[in-house]
Formats: sequence, structure tokens, C-alpha cells
Amino acid sequence: MPKDNKTINSNFFFHDFELKSSHIRSVEYDPFMKVLTISFHQGGLYSYIEVEKFTYNEFIRASSPGKYFTTSIKGKFEMLNKTKKNKKQENKKQ
Repeated sequence: MPKDNKTINSNFFFHDFELKSSHIRSVEYDPFMKVLTISFHQGGLYSYIEVEKFTYNEFIRASSPGKYFTTSIKGKFEMLNKTKKNKKQENKKQ
């Protein structure tokens, strides 16, 4: 379950929030564009297109978001963009 208590069935833009995951830092979902963006602790930022709200909801509710990502998102949806940041760049932002 997400750390914050935002309504996940809203039709408004979903804000960035953290997941309890050893690999995934946060996720963001745009229901109008159907774009799911995932930020990883190691610095990668990946956006996937044509992701339905149902998939997003299952992802953020999964007992293991990393496993759900690997089995149900990675390789199943087209990647819109991918950004790799090293830890030094990430720490400068914080």
C-alpha cells in the first residue's frame, strides 16, 4: 500500500509517492495519458505508455512492487523514455 493516503481511484493526476520497496523509490501515474513513471533507488527513471489504471492500482497495492514490476510491467508495456542517473547526481538534488 502506498505510504501516503491519496485516493488511488481518482480521475485526477496521481502525485508522486514512495512505495515500500527495496528497488523502487516512487511511482507516478497519469490516467489521461496512461503513462506510468517509475523511479528506482539506483537512479533509473522509466516511463511506460498505455498502462491501464487497473495495472497501476495492482502495482501500488502489490505485496512486492519489485516482483510485480518484473512480471507484469517490464517487457509488457512500451517504454516511452529511460533516464539513468548516477548516485552523485541524485544526491545533489536532495
